[in-house]
Amino acid sequence: ILSIDPSHTARQVAESRPFFLEGQQYFNTSLDAPLFASQRIRRFDLGFKTAGKLDKTLDLGIFDAISYGSQNDLAADITRQLSAHSSIQAAATSLRSDGLNNDGHFFQFRQDLGTFGFFAQHESTNDTLNGYGHRYNTGFFTSNGGLNMDTEFIEVSPEFTPRLGFV
Repeated sequence: ILSIDPSHTARQVAESRPFFLEGQQYFNTSLDAPLFASQRIRRFDLGFKTAGKLDKTLDLGIFDAISYGSQNDLAADITRQLSAHSSIQAAATSLRSDGLNNDGHFFQFRQDLGTFGFFAQHESTNDTLNGYGHRYNTGFFTSNGGLNMDTEFIEVSPEFTPRLGFV
């Protein structure tokens, strides 16, 4: 049960459907604006998902859900650990339905430097209704003795529309 929240933005509730829970850690993009959120898929007739570690440095997740005659939702995510302290990640989403198409892309570089680190993210969408939009996010973070701090720069264009995710 969710409480009533009079905010102007959508709320992301926890996923509870078993099909989506299994392997969900392989589809994580930005924490505050994920490109893919399974809660956006209300129903589907046929689903395919494969996710896991291809080796000790490479994670892969691919997901496709089909609602016959109405919609196809696709998400793919790949993460490579470059070292014990750095990684790169790329993800893509695609929504196809009658009169509405939406493609999303996500790229991230992350570097941990002991108790400090930095990251850079680029997200983009191309939407039938809104055209091309982007979201740039870069920042620094620190974690030491239970104290976590971060600072970020975020730029989001008005046309950025991740229809399978959240802004």
